[in-house]
Amino acid sequence: MAGAGRTNDRVASARRVAELIQLRCADMRRLGPQDYRNAAARHGLDPAALHAFADIESNGKGFSSDGRGVILYEPHIFSRETRGQWDGYQIGGVSCSYPKWFPMGGKLPPACEFHPYNLDQLGRWGLLAFAAELDFEAALKACSWFGFQILGRNHSVLGYPTAWQFVLAGHEGEHASLDMAIAFLIANDVLDDFRRKEWRRVITVWNGPGQVDSYLKKFNTRLAERTKAYA
Repeated sequence: MAGAGRTNDRVASARRVAELIQLRCADMRRLGPQDYRNAAARHGLDPAALHAFADIESNGKGFSSDGRGVILYEPHIFSRETRGQWDGYQIGGVSCSYPKWFPMGGKLPPACEFHPYNLDQLGRWGLLAFAAELDFEAALKACSWFGFQILGRNHSVLGYPTAWQFVLAGHEGEHASLDMAIAFLIANDVLDDFRRKEWRRVITVWNGPGQVDSYLKKFNTRLAERTKAYA
């Protein structure tokens, strides 16, 4: 009977992963300047700054041409969510789980022949699917999603009971991703910082404390370009 239970668990997991990899965007329309202006006006924000964040996070594209959400899979988050249970599990030369963050350009993460950040979107989705077979919710929490690259583990503060529901909602289209970005600013109490253009504080909350200086430099460059376009 115990063996039958494990078989049923594997079948259920496989079905969930199949649903995940078949998921596609419901509305492939791209956000334009007026969309950013409208969202910014509702909350007293600078539309150029909103647009610049999307540029830096995802090159302004929340979905690949195949309709899948743009993701960045984070093995150290998966490890944290699963208490290291799957550390070292590897597929295609990269591990889906290791215990701490490894930046690009330094030492390779454990059990990795190359850095998983170097994977293209197809490869990242493959790594996500591999991890999702091990722990579905933890794998979704360990990805940054869509145009503003919001980490899936933030689902609850955005009002979604599960990471899966967050991912489903985000696949409604780029407008949903923009709404999520505003909700993220509100939930993390940095909306006023955004209004005051206190970018270091916003970036630390948005992208984590690692490499804030390099992120800020890229953001300021892009913001200057977007500000001219929105003038």
